Amino acid sequence: MTPQTPHTQNIIERLEKLERQNRRLKQAALAAFVLFAAVFMMGQARPIGTTEANKFVLRDAGGRVRAELGMFADHPTLTFHDARGFPVASLEGGDDPFLTLNRAGNEVQVLLSASKDHYGLALYGKTVRAGLAVTKGSPALDIFDEAGKERATVDVTEGGPSFALSDANGKRRAVLTVFMGGPYLWLADDNEKQRFSLGLHANAPNLTLSDDEGFQTTLGSTDLVTPETGESHKTSAASVVMFGKDGKLLWRAP
Repeated sequence: MTPQTPHTQNIIERLEKLERQNRRLKQAALAAFVLFAAVFMMGQARPIGTTEANKFVLRDAGGRVRAELGMFADHPTLTFHDARGFPVASLEGGDDPFLTLNRAGNEVQVLLSASKDHYGLALYGKTVRAGLAVTKGSPALDIFDEAGKERATVDVTEGGPSFALSDANGKRRAVLTVFMGGPYLWLADDNEKQRFSLGLHANAPNLTLSDDEGFQTTLGSTDLVTPETGESHKTSAASVVMFGKDGKLLWRAP
């Protein structure tokens, strides 16, 4: 064995020190790599970030507001504006959501809504002009004049479909419907009292006329009661029956 001199001993200690430093550097490098890999994987798996605000405003190149998203009366609302700042479209959420379309320069408006009781479409000018709605399962189409008076209605109820026409005062003057399984046409006076009816019930046609005093004439099939027996029978389509204002039979043929 070669004896170690002080110089040799110094070299050996320096080599051992370098070896220890090299091991620490390798360990630090490995730890840094593991940390980088973990951060990278977390970044890859992290979902898209969330931006929160009370209101968002979109402006065009001229700085004009063209769209807004925010809360209005506790309802989230998205509104679009034209170049002059007029709100041309608006979508509002909440329990009763609706979509509104406006025509700039006038009062034309389209409203599409859905509430707890009904849903439908409404068209407006200065007043409501037409509406299509479904209420409690019954659809109806209403058409209004410029004064906002209802002039025509198409609806479907449990009794059957019907088409009604009203005068300028909103009084229903004509109704075409399917009632009790048969088609009927009813005409009314300006007090909405029925004066004329043309119908077909159980394949039996009849035409009925009545005046303001209560007198009535029926041409065609109608139900009559025989006073002596109390039995009810139906007349033929070739019969004419007249009733007094008390509802009693005045005359019949045959």
